[in-house]
Amino acid sequence: MPTKTFTFICLYNHQSIGVRTLCSILRDRGWNYNLIFLKPHIESIIREIPSEEEIQLAIDKVIDLNSDYVGLQVFSSFIELASILTERIQALGIPVFWGGPHPTVMPDDAISTADMIFMGESEHSFIDFIERTEKGEDLSTIAGSWHRQGDKITKNAGLHVEQNLDLFPFPYFDNEHTYYIGDGTLSPYTENYKFYVMMTARGCAYSCTYCVNSFLRKEFGNKGFVRARSVDNCIQELEEMVGKYPIDHIYFSDEIFGTQKKWVREFAPKYKEKIYLPFCCLFHPNTVKEDVVSILKDAGLSKVGMGLESGSKEIIGDLYDRRTTTEKMLKACNLLNKYGIRVAYDIILDSPYDTEKTLSDTLDLLLKIPKPFILSAFSLTPFAGSALTQKMLDDGYITEDDIEGNVKTRRSKAVWAWRANDKGLRKFDSYWNGLILLCGSTRFPNWIIKMLARMRFLKYLPSFIWRVVKAKDIMVKKFGENTLEIKNSSADQIFSSPFHLRAVIDDQLFKKPVNSVREEDIVFREQIATTENGQWKARGRASSPFTYLVKGKYQPQKKGRYLIAEGKLLNGGFTLGLLHDEEWLQKVSVVNKGSFKIVLEVPNDDTYAVTLANNLSEGSLQNDFTIDKIGWLEDGAAA
Repeated sequence: MPTKTFTFICLYNHQSIGVRTLCSILRDRGWNYNLIFLKPHIESIIREIPSEEEIQLAIDKVIDLNSDYVGLQVFSSFIELASILTERIQALGIPVFWGGPHPTVMPDDAISTADMIFMGESEHSFIDFIERTEKGEDLSTIAGSWHRQGDKITKNAGLHVEQNLDLFPFPYFDNEHTYYIGDGTLSPYTENYKFYVMMTARGCAYSCTYCVNSFLRKEFGNKGFVRARSVDNCIQELEEMVGKYPIDHIYFSDEIFGTQKKWVREFAPKYKEKIYLPFCCLFHPNTVKEDVVSILKDAGLSKVGMGLESGSKEIIGDLYDRRTTTEKMLKACNLLNKYGIRVAYDIILDSPYDTEKTLSDTLDLLLKIPKPFILSAFSLTPFAGSALTQKMLDDGYITEDDIEGNVKTRRSKAVWAWRANDKGLRKFDSYWNGLILLCGSTRFPNWIIKMLARMRFLKYLPSFIWRVVKAKDIMVKKFGENTLEIKNSSADQIFSSPFHLRAVIDDQLFKKPVNSVREEDIVFREQIATTENGQWKARGRASSPFTYLVKGKYQPQKKGRYLIAEGKLLNGGFTLGLLHDEEWLQKVSVVNKGSFKIVLEVPNDDTYAVTLANNLSEGSLQNDFTIDKIGWLEDGAAA
């Protein structure tokens, strides 16, 4: 039988581990496979929908690739786009299959558009599809799938929860057969995968009422729902990828990482021995135990994402069923801070069940958490299938049309207003939301926030608080002959994204030491640089959410000079390079412990900034290194 071609279209998601795994399955069975990424991956907020031109580019590429089947990974937030693409591709006579959260939770809705849907973890169903297609057999009775032919819909039970995750191949992370559509153009997808995403486990030990897991655990059952790959299988995948790409950071995207202590105790030393790159993961407050944190920190843990959601005992316990307490949350926060681990906390705002008391409790909790931390505030979104959505329906707070991904109205709150903002809220919501968001900024000490909270008349003027929240000005402080600039990396996501902090050194870098900067401003634990006998010596140790740059300008007197630096990396990682007109001209990242020697060639006569930067902006909070010698050399001397 001639080889078939299966083309996947991924919407706003370059990670797509599930789809990439299916590509590996197709590859191993000799099928042609393609990946089209439509629009860039943007965490948590989508600013634009694809243009008509971009949609047509995707359809034209499907035709150009001689696709026999097209698969879409469909989240409820993108149901409108998925439906448009599906209907136009079907008009070409090409069947379209859907997989992902939306068809799993709303199969009746999904099958009204798609020709076939795969529900839940679809590897086994997909393998069955491949084998039946190759044999010319009926596709309508594949377990875990629904099939539509005209008005006839065949619904098949048999959702499969595989216990041995090592059975599946590693996700396909090569750039061949892969395309990207954005900014009105289509191009081959090129990614060096410096930041690698992988999963070590599936399933979640919790069933929070606002989360799809409250639906999945009910459908699949509690027994065997949380499963982990073997440690050796995970390490093997990482070794292959690290050997292939210049990866300098790992993100474990498990629902909650390392819930099994036995697995963690085996994983940590092997990861440290064979990989030892900074990594980040997700924790639940209940899983933050000192024995787990300490061993993972030693292996390279640099950042943690953790949901707090609310500081109200009633909201956390009765409404969200988080199975934790504010005391446990605060204990977890203090423990992570003790180990110098950078943390991004999530909270949920805009809930109709919130009162001034519950929001005040949330503010009180955040004011007790040690800074610095990143605060991401999300607007409560009713997703289909969640227990909280059903409660909101029963209590009359929403209608069916308000549920995320309702096909009839094509509503998509997550596309337009995922992050909390000040639009369309009750006045007291707007007031408290603004105060809560200020907690994530090191620019505003807690005493200022507490003072604003005592000014209850501001409750009737919440726009004042939000003018502070949305401030776009740049704060500049001077320390002697040095200047410290602090500015937000994104005015639209202020206090949700880390600030960029830059200490700019004057052009006397090689002659004068850097003045000590106050810890509360930069949170450097040691002086950044000193001089000794005319040479620049640097020792950096940072504990902050900032990307920091230390610059020194130098203008070579003739072409062909070299910048050379020697030292030792003790922990974390950094980048040393040359800037020209605020653009990287050359740079070298140092991430492996031990001695290093960096040589950069200066190509022409001009002024360059020697830049020392934390290249782990999403990574290690603690960078510890020494630069024992740095300077400019004549032609040939670098050798």
